[in-house]
Amino acid sequence: MTLQELLDLIAAGDGDALAAALNNPDINLGELESAALAAFQDIRARQSEGLSAEDMTALEALADGVEALRGETTRRDQVVADQAARADAIESRIAPPVADAAGADDVDQDDGGADAAIDGHADAGAGDGDAAQGAEPVLDTVAASATPNPPPVPAVPARRPRVNLGALRNRAPAPAPPNGDDRAMLVAAANVPGFNSGAELEMNQVAQAAISRFAVMPRPESGHEGRVQHSVALVRKRVDPQLVADGADDDGVLDFAANERRLPGGSLIEARKQHKLSAAGGWCAPSETWYDIACERETTAGLLSIPEVTASRGGIRWTQGPDFAELFSHAGYFIQTEAQADAAVEKPCFEIPCEDFLECRLDAIGLCLSAGILTARAWPELIARFIRGSLTAHAHRYSGTTIARIVAGSTAVALPPAQFSAAVDVLGSIDLQATDYRYRHRMDPNATLEVVAPYWLLGVLRSDYAKRNAVDNPYMVSDAEIVSWFAARGVSVQFVYNWQDGFSTPAGTIGAAVPPTTWPASVQILLYAAGTWVRATQDIITLDAVYDSTLFRINRYNAIFTEEGLCVIQRCPDSRLLTIPICATGYSADQVPVVCPSI
Repeated sequence: MTLQELLDLIAAGDGDALAAALNNPDINLGELESAALAAFQDIRARQSEGLSAEDMTALEALADGVEALRGETTRRDQVVADQAARADAIESRIAPPVADAAGADDVDQDDGGADAAIDGHADAGAGDGDAAQGAEPVLDTVAASATPNPPPVPAVPARRPRVNLGALRNRAPAPAPPNGDDRAMLVAAANVPGFNSGAELEMNQVAQAAISRFAVMPRPESGHEGRVQHSVALVRKRVDPQLVADGADDDGVLDFAANERRLPGGSLIEARKQHKLSAAGGWCAPSETWYDIACERETTAGLLSIPEVTASRGGIRWTQGPDFAELFSHAGYFIQTEAQADAAVEKPCFEIPCEDFLECRLDAIGLCLSAGILTARAWPELIARFIRGSLTAHAHRYSGTTIARIVAGSTAVALPPAQFSAAVDVLGSIDLQATDYRYRHRMDPNATLEVVAPYWLLGVLRSDYAKRNAVDNPYMVSDAEIVSWFAARGVSVQFVYNWQDGFSTPAGTIGAAVPPTTWPASVQILLYAAGTWVRATQDIITLDAVYDSTLFRINRYNAIFTEEGLCVIQRCPDSRLLTIPICATGYSADQVPVVCPSI
């Protein structure tokens, strides 16, 4: 359907025909609305010259068209909501029975007035330690099959429409990927001109949506006062329900998030493998001006990846619990001789102390861009370029803030000065620290440790390896081969931006305003057990366009506004910040002269 066909239907006054036409699912309602709004503004622009009766009739028809399109959008959204409600009702008929928690024992611990249920549920508001309240549904199929008198099976109606399961499977959405870079989906908000509600967007389309949304905001001549804020897009994170912390069992949620066995291949190392790695004469005419902005080179590569959970109540409470050193050294162990037993010497017993809960509340981290109204009309390409680039930069700032918080919570370990080459010193230091880490906590020798290093360390190691003697094809060392050096030592390595570079704090020499002439003399590397650090955030993030009458008076507006929650949680103790001196020389050791004995 074209805009003219829509106006013709409105002119005919046949409401049934209009409703039937708009009900066609192939019609792009957002595109039609955008065209109607553009035509409306074109007519309004001639107001200073005086509008004719025909112009006023056209404005009325266009307004009727926009209202009809928005009404159909609302109807479609309601259909989807009704279908979801009906599906929920059907699902409730086959939901598993709730486990009987009536016999569960509730134990209250009085610690400074805060009550905690012994089953691991932390109740911050009630203080009664009711463990049964948060019980999860349990389906005991073994017990059900052993019931001597099972309940009667409900009668199936005589006839229902045939259900094609194969067709349903073909239409089913792809399963949500595991914790990783592609968990989030960027979708258009409702009533954004030119975009269908819920349509998935690319980053460059967000800028177009923001400009389109602002085009239909109130104008100064309308007399509107105050502030109006409408969503442009939503970032929906594909969240596993088991990764939502709602205050009932935050410890259990964090345990699940930190468990690497839930990842593809059962480990971080395997999961990251799967995810990656000539005319004569003068022209005479004036030069043409290109208003599009070139050199758009930034990407979202090199962002930190750590387990992430949703904090539905603005924060999370958890406990770290004792480490192995505390368990090994407490006073509850004893050896008693026969003589001591005969003398009735009392055996020592260590009383388990109460663990204090730690709490992390979400901080707000966001982005706000304002622009000139005249600039937006005359040079929209510039506004769009800033929106796209700033959203990418915001992602890097978000990652850099996360890294900085992990660094601040880690124990500093300074390694001795460089002895051999960069590769030998870096890998040797990591091997030493990983071995000590596993010993310290009596971990499984094959347990994965995580390593986070700046992206430029890949270049240092490759440069170092190329200088070594007796190496086959030293100029063809790939990133995958370097990653395998770390994997051989039982560590999963991430190379990231936003740390020890020109845009981090403190600033480094790589990526700075002045190009470097040598590699840095040292590198910092994070090392911790998988799951030690977890990021808490929100499941939906909004990107909004804002109308503010006070800004309009000075010909400015807010082009984009977004904010989200951020909290970085140290789930377990012992995260190490290694500082390793490096020198990319390729040197391993001096050659040892060999003298053959004389006969």
